[in-house]
Amino acid sequence: MWATYVTNSMLLAAVLGGAGAAKLVSAPPVVAQANRLGYTARTFRFVGLLEVSAAVGLLLGLAWMPIGAASAIGLVVLLALAARAHLRSGDPIFRALPPCALAAVAVLTVVAAVVSGH
Repeated sequence: MWATYVTNSMLLAAVLGGAGAAKLVSAPPVVAQANRLGYTARTFRFVGLLEVSAAVGLLLGLAWMPIGAASAIGLVVLLALAARAHLRSGDPIFRALPPCALAAVAVLTVVAAVVSGH
């Protein structure tokens, strides 16, 4: 399960680190998405900060697993809220699938952390 934990942590860190960085710099597509979902660019920058922080926590979790597991738990909540935001805005359901899939990976990361017990 250690290999699963490492793989999932690195995958989540890469995906959410990149997405969070785009939100932090207010990339034009991200600002357009924020507007479409009914959020301000400032709110999306805060979400980006949370995503980048979680990515850093996941990478630190490779050395000390409790921080990685805590970061993954935080991501489950953040990604569930992201899926909810898509559904509440009237987006088609397929727009909510990426955060749901990433949340599932985050749940598996927590399970792998608990089972491997490093």
